[in-house]
Amino acid sequence: MNWPIGPYGTSMGALLLMTLPIHWFLTRDEPESRVGLRDLPREIREKGYGWHIALYLLMFLYKALIDHHNEPMKARVGGFTHWFWSIEGDWTLRVQEAFENDLLTDILSGHYLFMYLFIIWFSPMYYMLSRDERMADKAALNYFLIYILSVPLYLFFNVEVTSSYIPGMDALLYHDDFTLRFFIDNDPMDNSIPSLHIGLSASLLMINRLHVRELGISISDWRHREFDLFIMANLGVYLFSIQYLGIHWVFDVIPGLMMAVVTAGFVHAVQPVVRARRENGLASLLPDRRQTIAAIGVALLCSSWLMIGVVDGAGVDEDQPNFRFGEGDVVIDAIEVHSLNHPVTMTVKNVGEHSVEVMLVDLRSV
Repeated sequence: MNWPIGPYGTSMGALLLMTLPIHWFLTRDEPESRVGLRDLPREIREKGYGWHIALYLLMFLYKALIDHHNEPMKARVGGFTHWFWSIEGDWTLRVQEAFENDLLTDILSGHYLFMYLFIIWFSPMYYMLSRDERMADKAALNYFLIYILSVPLYLFFNVEVTSSYIPGMDALLYHDDFTLRFFIDNDPMDNSIPSLHIGLSASLLMINRLHVRELGISISDWRHREFDLFIMANLGVYLFSIQYLGIHWVFDVIPGLMMAVVTAGFVHAVQPVVRARRENGLASLLPDRRQTIAAIGVALLCSSWLMIGVVDGAGVDEDQPNFRFGEGDVVIDAIEVHSLNHPVTMTVKNVGEHSVEVMLVDLRSV
């Protein structure tokens, strides 16, 4: 099917169209707290939401930059998927085989693609439209921080999706033209560690609980309890779908949860400082001497570990496959183009027992 504005543009349009209906549903018990579209520009000015918008625009450009450098760096850092295969084996394959169903595949694929983008966008928007600037701050900071923390793992610890490594595992997420084109254009397909579908949702839930504890109330009495349940329900679906669709390893959940713990604690602590900057000035956001020294020390330590232990390290062992499939399997992978002036060079080395046939397809000619 020919999508006039492409799969990504179509998804963004659906995201915008769903914002108000879902917000109205979740706030049906307190319509008086809603911000109308006519009043939204004034609400943005009065509550100082300009930096939220700027932050999301910055993250859009930053992600494009990271994805652009992901593939070229793999020549020096390789991949570590074989470590996870040695630990987990074919557990996710058994999950897929036990539940595989065409209707379930369609539902979970649509949910996986759309709902993650929707939660990224909707979380701060929900609180803005509900007149809760503190939680709007926390939701925006949550996405910013958890993605920033994940980037080093995405760039230096490449782990392929399970459908690219477990023989017999079907890439159910990429089963139709829409989702295939969406992920080829927007997903390097080797950013399994950590799972931000899990991490982002879990950190939002943790932030909610830190917030109500500070307020001295029960989560069940919180005015945003239905939104909390909405996030919780989506997290439950993700825990199953990331395995069923042939995307994440079970172990990917652990780093996602670890990122969530760090992100939630930091965001909860720093949000009052960020909110008070309007009275205290931008200088109040700068770290003190102790915090600066600690940050530099951690950055140097992590950078040294990456340069010594990862670059040209265990991940570039040519005898370890970074892509596997069984005899008779047909597997789709994407070759990313990063320059209009330089060709893409791809080397295929068969380290298995059976012959391999490779066919290159230009999507523009299909």
